[in-house]
Amino acid sequence: MLHNCVIGHESTVGAHTIMSIAVSMPSDIHIGEYCYLAVGCAFRHQLTVGDNCLIGVGTKVVKDVPANSKLINRIENIVTDLY
Repeated sequence: MLHNCVIGHESTVGAHTIMSIAVSMPSDIHIGEYCYLAVGCAFRHQLTVGDNCLIGVGTKVVKDVPANSKLINRIENIVTDLY
């Protein structure tokens, strides 16, 4: 983890997950294993991100993200399968 990240209470981050700078996670967020959270991504309360996910630069995550997905669109939050 790098500088300027905010992780709220009761949030968890799985093993081997990489967080870039300025990631904002309020309370009760659960991030799976082997995920990558890019610069400036932000989450709403009470969300889950599955294992092996990529969250793109500046993405605002407003719904759960299934495992093996990438979320790269800042406006529409399009989720696509990585594999």
